[in-house]
Amino acid sequence: MLELNALRHFMAVAESRSFSRAARKLFVTQPAVSHQIRGLERSLGVALFQRNPGTVALTDAGRYLQEFCIDLFGRLTEVETTLKNLQKSIQGTLRCASPSGIADTWLLPRLIAFQKANPRVDYRVTVGRDESVRNLLQERQVDFGIVLDRIAAAGTGLKHIPVFEEEYVLLVPGGSGRKRRPPKADDVVFRRPFVVVEENDYMLKRWLDVNYPDRAGEIRIGHVVNHIPAIITMVKAGLGMGVLPRHAVVDAIESGQVSEVSPPKSNVTNRFFLVYREQHPMPYTLGQAVEFLSREAP
Repeated sequence: MLELNALRHFMAVAESRSFSRAARKLFVTQPAVSHQIRGLERSLGVALFQRNPGTVALTDAGRYLQEFCIDLFGRLTEVETTLKNLQKSIQGTLRCASPSGIADTWLLPRLIAFQKANPRVDYRVTVGRDESVRNLLQERQVDFGIVLDRIAAAGTGLKHIPVFEEEYVLLVPGGSGRKRRPPKADDVVFRRPFVVVEENDYMLKRWLDVNYPDRAGEIRIGHVVNHIPAIITMVKAGLGMGVLPRHAVVDAIESGQVSEVSPPKSNVTNRFFLVYREQHPMPYTLGQAVEFLSREAP
């Protein structure tokens, strides 16, 4: 008799093509995963994986079992969801992911409000780069996520709802506009270094694409700090400039710690989307959360 636990271990290895990654995904040790797979292969009398140094590949038998498991677990999920939905009870764990800036200012306050109204709900929140959020969504590791722009994933059933628009501003050190006139963008952008969240900083890239589309390669990165408050501190100290979300720097501007430089062409914004996977039936708690977050969108 096939055991569901062994099949879950098999699917984790089949999807990740790695015993160690499967162990991390299942929150168990690698020897525990190997033990489950060996027991499954022994009970079936076939090899499910070709084990090579550094790689794992499915055999023909493994590919057949993978297709079977996809159908099996899909049906089990459908039955579980249908039975839970009959109760129309908002409870359980919601897994979500978001970039740090919007997590702090938009997502977390709304998750807190939803949980106060539905105290039997708890969360597993992952905060990371936009790219990692996209990967978690596509790998079905989260129930919903917040991303920049739409995910080009035709046929995956991912639904997008616009929820937040973020404006980016160029900051320099030197006090408030009343005390000291901020410089022109042309006088600083290509002369001073930037302090960025990451090497390929999406905020700086977006700002340059709008205001200096042909000269992005001429700017200089001085420091990389993956924490927005730390970037504000470094700009204030004169260690460089920064392009950051307005909602994150409004207090620093108003207090005179930093100055905003007017863009040479136009203000720059990015739109964030709530992304989730359409399911039939839709888990009741997830559906209620998506509806709540959509209603809370500006």
